[in-house]
Amino acid sequence: MPGVSFVYDRRGAREPGDPTVLGALDTLLHGDGYRRKTVLDTGHCFIGCTRHASYAVARFEDAEFLMVLEGALFGKDDAMVEREVRRIADLVFSTDPADRDRIAEWLSRTDGEFLLFLLHKPSGAIAVLNDPLALLPFFFYPTPDGLVASRELGFVLRLIPEKRCTPLGLAYLLLLKFCPGGRMPFAGVRRLGPGTLLVARPDTPDVETTTLYQWDFDHAEHGEKSLEENGARLAELLIEACRNRLDKTGGLPNLVALSGGLDSRMVAVGLKAISAPCHAVSFVNADGVGLSDAQVARQLAELLGIDWQQINLGRVTGADVLALLRAKCGLNGFQTSFLCAFNRALKDRFGSDLVYFTGDTGHGFKASLQGVGCRDIDDVVHRCILEHFGMFPIEAVTRLVGVSARAILDNLKEYLAGFPETSLQGKWTRFRIMDGNFALAHDGMDRDRVFFRCAFPLHAPQLFAYSMNCPDDQKAKRRLYGAVLDRLHPGAWRVPYAPFMVGAGSLRYRVRSSIQAAYHKLPRSWRDAIGIGQKPKALTQPPNANMVECLRDQMRNCPFIADYICPSAVEELVATGTKWDVEVLFNVVSAIEFFKDGRSTVEEYRDEELM
Repeated sequence: MPGVSFVYDRRGAREPGDPTVLGALDTLLHGDGYRRKTVLDTGHCFIGCTRHASYAVARFEDAEFLMVLEGALFGKDDAMVEREVRRIADLVFSTDPADRDRIAEWLSRTDGEFLLFLLHKPSGAIAVLNDPLALLPFFFYPTPDGLVASRELGFVLRLIPEKRCTPLGLAYLLLLKFCPGGRMPFAGVRRLGPGTLLVARPDTPDVETTTLYQWDFDHAEHGEKSLEENGARLAELLIEACRNRLDKTGGLPNLVALSGGLDSRMVAVGLKAISAPCHAVSFVNADGVGLSDAQVARQLAELLGIDWQQINLGRVTGADVLALLRAKCGLNGFQTSFLCAFNRALKDRFGSDLVYFTGDTGHGFKASLQGVGCRDIDDVVHRCILEHFGMFPIEAVTRLVGVSARAILDNLKEYLAGFPETSLQGKWTRFRIMDGNFALAHDGMDRDRVFFRCAFPLHAPQLFAYSMNCPDDQKAKRRLYGAVLDRLHPGAWRVPYAPFMVGAGSLRYRVRSSIQAAYHKLPRSWRDAIGIGQKPKALTQPPNANMVECLRDQMRNCPFIADYICPSAVEELVATGTKWDVEVLFNVVSAIEFFKDGRSTVEEYRDEELM
């Protein structure tokens, strides 16, 4: 995806124009419309960016600071943005401890998705500050002499001198499809947490990271307010978020990805409420996934009076997998590769000069009911984390990477115990949102940013904060969604909800929601025995033969993989596992090969059906 990358050497000994650094930056050019730009290249620091024309990167400079803003501070004109960036630069490098609190207060009231890069010229120190939701994933690798960091994990991985994986990180990527706590499956690499300040100084060997904005998942600040009051306020915040994300010049058209669920429905209704013209699109893949969503999306588009088109997708090929691997290095599961083809189809049909609105994703509107009744942290791990995220068999993880189930579970318990929340429900909610949902959603949002200027109104920090502070009983059966939709466009709440195919405000919907809620409280083994809500049929079939052949080629072509993934366990999974299981393994093995070699065997299967 587009973004800023930098290399920092506290000794001032790096060579300007280093071809290794420039070569790593060149690998981030994801299409003909991408350009590489060097912002700064000195003995102490290299700052560069790769971007397409609609991706926002702004540079400001004065005698004291070089300031680079990636992303946007919404609802502010250019002059105000520059003033605020300059003020934050002063606060970041201030010696007054109270100024850290002032930055936190600014973060709490600022609508934005951003990374702010600051170079303090007098001291030679460099700092990075991100928004309270870490909407722009950012990766860093401390070195003995400084720091390598980037929006693109691939840039960091190419500049690591000694390439090693972490077995526990690989275990998590298999088991959960993400790594908790900012860790990565690649040794020494970290993900910057939400609302965090990173500082590197010439006179200090350590890289300092400080969480300035702390979320509280123990208390529902708006729990005493009625559903109608909370719905009314959230409707106001949704409208504000949609308005702030329109093109300031009014020159770019709006495209909204519309499904049959409620998140994208909220966004479409928000745009309609401010009379923003838009065009809606939905997809149906080669297995028919998305068909019911498309049928509902068409009804909703007719209700709202907006144009709508359905995009029919073919089979996922190696080219789709390769595009996702190069963009996210294995952090975005290959099961979503078809969305790369969807984005290419949108670009071919509508061009790239647009604002692409999606419903990613209403985390704050969803109840955390799985955590109710947990007796201890062990319960949270088994009843919540593994039941909600653990789609891959933990026994297979142990055989593949050699990390025992006890080691994985004990590490999870230790991590949860360190959370600031005192309630088990609060700990589960923090993990679900800040670790699982943020990692999966934000890396997925980057997949879209590769192609377009994107807008994610449901991730507006103020909207997210308010919705998270509404009580779970108002979120049950998606009632909080209904309160907002009823306020803005009552008919939209009565359009069928695609998973049930009944009107979202109907009695049948409420009955189905009650059954679903009770069902998801059951252990997964019980749910599978009952036979409702199992994995989609396409993911329980035998694995794709081309994918299996490619996986075996990877194991042969890159002996480094066998240092971390047991070859006999791979063959066992290929023989006995489902399509889903082998796809997850294929994703992880591809990530290891790409990390070690900077290339992928998938290139040889570019034109083959893989998924």
